[in-house]
Amino acid sequence: MIRRIVTGVLFTLAVAALLLPGYRWPLLPALLFTAASVVCILEMTAALEAKGIRPSRPVAVVGSLGVLAPLLPLLFHAAPGWRLVAVPTGGFAPIGDWKPVMMRLLSEGLACTGFLMIVASMGLAVATIVAHGPGSLVDGVATSAMAIYVSFPLSCAVLLLYAVPDGFLWMLAAPIAAWITDVFAYFSGSLFGRSKLVPDISPKKTVEGAVGGVVACMLVLGVFFGLFVGRGWPVPYTRLGSVLFGLAVGLVCGVLAQFGDWLASAVKRYCGVKDFGSVLPGHGGVLDRFDSVLFTAPAMLLASLVYYLLRPFAGLG
Repeated sequence: MIRRIVTGVLFTLAVAALLLPGYRWPLLPALLFTAASVVCILEMTAALEAKGIRPSRPVAVVGSLGVLAPLLPLLFHAAPGWRLVAVPTGGFAPIGDWKPVMMRLLSEGLACTGFLMIVASMGLAVATIVAHGPGSLVDGVATSAMAIYVSFPLSCAVLLLYAVPDGFLWMLAAPIAAWITDVFAYFSGSLFGRSKLVPDISPKKTVEGAVGGVVACMLVLGVFFGLFVGRGWPVPYTRLGSVLFGLAVGLVCGVLAQFGDWLASAVKRYCGVKDFGSVLPGHGGVLDRFDSVLFTAPAMLLASLVYYLLRPFAGLG
């Protein structure tokens, strides 16, 4: 357990060192997510190979770069604050009315991501089959599925960074939700776990651990939203409204984070491997740490849209 704790602390510090500068240089966390996408793809490829499935590593890695698809619209917009690596002079909300810019970049970013993911899904499968023959159909499907499973969720984090007001905070909340849920589910299960939750997928998962992870995620996101995200809500809703919204997002993300963990556990059990890698002693590989983020990042993007749609009802335009 000590090794797991030490590795977890060091991993958190290393990730924080790359994420936190994103407040001024959003390209840095975008590159972190890109690197994570590539490594996760390689780790999953190795796991599938242990099962006898042979995805195309080069093709899968190229497909994993789709995580950067949301940046494509920025190449065509010259509005202040929305260039590729620029920081808006007025903060993260663009100068003037943020709604048209936000919605345009969100729609274009999602369109680029969706289009590239569909093309990747078809193209990666075909490329694998052409290279190795019709007998590699399963390998081709696995190649395309990996890219979508890993890259699309992480592209949502990149889209948060560039196309949502205060996007850095929303992006930061996604891994916080995932890892807080994971940590407290682990310790709650270790201390109080009695009732098995998904024994066929992961025998150590317990109902008590799951509840502890969800409750912790709710509390942490409630505090996080109350302190940082809710600054634009009018008094007296500034704290209360954002805290309540954070609790709701925490409930959803706490559940989804564990869904991501269970799915990854199911893949590992199917492939007959304990972990996706060994780069993080006591934790496994990078994908073992990001499996929950793959579910919380899209949820946080959706939550940001709901949040800004609710702003007019709170008295803001």
